[in-house]
Amino acid sequence: MTDGTNRRQFTRVELEGVDAALISAPSTVVTVISDEIEFSSNVADISMKGVFIRSGQLIPAGSKCRVRLSNDSGLLIDVEGEVCRVDADGMAVEFTSLEVDDYQHLQRLVQYNAADADRVAEEIEGSPGIGPSR
Repeated sequence: MTDGTNRRQFTRVELEGVDAALISAPSTVVTVISDEIEFSSNVADISMKGVFIRSGQLIPAGSKCRVRLSNDSGLLIDVEGEVCRVDADGMAVEFTSLEVDDYQHLQRLVQYNAADADRVAEEIEGSPGIGPSR
């Protein structure tokens, strides 16, 4: 039984239906690549630690994968991850490795679409374990 508190460390931003210059749902595609399958779908929400992907195509929890987020102007983010949850709506992927450029793009994406960009900056600053792979 849960106590109803939100245990997430990082702000999640919804990307479905967002009408923003940087990223908008109709032109944003997430491609998931694993050993078993490759498919494209929609991002429900994203944070500095992971992404929830709405899709009927799923890979099992625990699977390693690559997540590529792109829009009409090209590739935005290319990260390695692991599926940490699968449910009827889709799957959650936790980011396990990302390069410096991808980290910076992710940070801008989350801050730009967050209701409170300063809070996102504080979360990142207060979490020394989050950052790009070197």
